[in-house]
Amino acid sequence: MKAKKIKIKRKRKQTNKQKKYELHTHTKYSDCSNIEPINILKKAKQKGLNGIAITDHNTIKGALQLKKLNEKSTENGFEIIIGEEISTDKGEIICLGLKKEIKPGKLFDVIHEIKKQKGIIGIPHPYGKGIVRKSLMLKLNKTEKEKLMKDIDYIETNNGRSTKTENKKAKKLCLLYRLTEVGGSDAHFINEIGNIITIIPANETLNTAIKKKKTYVLETNKSSWVLKIKSGILKLKKKMIKRN
Repeated sequence: MKAKKIKIKRKRKQTNKQKKYELHTHTKYSDCSNIEPINILKKAKQKGLNGIAITDHNTIKGALQLKKLNEKSTENGFEIIIGEEISTDKGEIICLGLKKEIKPGKLFDVIHEIKKQKGIIGIPHPYGKGIVRKSLMLKLNKTEKEKLMKDIDYIETNNGRSTKTENKKAKKLCLLYRLTEVGGSDAHFINEIGNIITIIPANETLNTAIKKKKTYVLETNKSSWVLKIKSGILKLKKKMIKRN
């Protein structure tokens, strides 16, 4: 009898023919974060990233500030993506490649505004659960889900603050609708940057790689529950200050 050949699945190795991106990061302009934009730039470069998307809640102030800082840098080739994590009546949605800030509103109205700017549309933490919020896929009915999936460019299949179960469900959703997968640390504190990265071919732009589904996700670390609690406390403190 001939011995059967056993196929061994090997982990993908990073090479200089690839580019690494952090696609979900917050700055001090989000209530849940205290990161100064200048520190994000330093940390991202220390981590060997090729680019980073700033996705603050309902604002692009941090992203614009970081872009200006990057333009003054003597190091060339690092990319700042102007993004925004936008609140809608159904949950949060992420867009990348914005030119102007988009205000919170009804889900499909927000998507319409993103398309007008030719932005990339993604679903962050599709099944994530917070103390006072539920993510997008937990609040949509079947008809709304089917309509949404026609507008989406990518699913965040690995979020640094979601549980393994939540991320597995996100991966299944991505496969079901044959969408592009990306990962993001959802960094609220400086040491979370680069925990989850999205890797693309070196000869592609981020936009084309997402459109062509030429991405894969690498997890190097996960955020602890301590950091999640800290960001929750920080958010409450900032809201109290605003009220006063």
